[in-house]
Amino acid sequence: MEHSLLTECTRANIAAAYLELARPIEGVRVVRPGHPLVVMGPGQPSFANFLMEFDDAEALDRAEATLRTIEVPATIWAFHTDADRAPDLPGQLRDHGFRRMSRLLCMVAEPEATPTESDFTWEQATRPVDRDTVAGFMVRQFFGHTNRHAQAGIQHGTSRSVHALFAAPSIARMTGGVMIVRSPGMAGLYCLCVHPDHQGKGLGGRLVQAVRREAHPDPVMLQCDSTLERWYQALGFRTFGHVDAYCRDR
Repeated sequence: MEHSLLTECTRANIAAAYLELARPIEGVRVVRPGHPLVVMGPGQPSFANFLMEFDDAEALDRAEATLRTIEVPATIWAFHTDADRAPDLPGQLRDHGFRRMSRLLCMVAEPEATPTESDFTWEQATRPVDRDTVAGFMVRQFFGHTNRHAQAGIQHGTSRSVHALFAAPSIARMTGGVMIVRSPGMAGLYCLCVHPDHQGKGLGGRLVQAVRREAHPDPVMLQCDSTLERWYQALGFRTFGHVDAYCRDR
């Protein structure tokens, strides 16, 4: 996949991931008459309070105009990807009071000609009670130090989203989990986690390869901290860009 298409598909997948996590949360407003995308709702989760898709010089100004017409939470996030075409977007965000909080690498694994067979077992959560179990496991691994109100919002949005949730080796004996987000021409790997008692035994890598088999023939995209770059490279991924998270408090 050529770079420009890859960055566009990545941005679309991230937007789909966050948008569908936000929709189940009561009070969320989605404003999308065109770019940019504005999602605002109560509580702490960044996926319920964000701006993204800045494709011209006036995009951020239009987002600000939208924010003046709806109830705005205490914290707003803005996500800047390589597909954004607004000139000097980092400077614009700073001028609007946003500060950069993090930078994640964007990595991709192209589909293999023939997916490797495996005896690895996992289970997709389809029943609401099972989806809530998997979502709760993910929240405990990633957001254990977050306040309980925020944890509850993240778990609710995850369990009731349209995204595929998987547990390994099964929901009843879950030691690892992952979320897969499908969008046109791409699968996104999110929330990969392994219980601390089972880390370092290869489960994470086997989950990643299972995602690649599940997504075939689409490529698999993920975002990760730079400390994980070599680990994902060993699993067949390459780095092609970044996504920056900005934050503004009232």
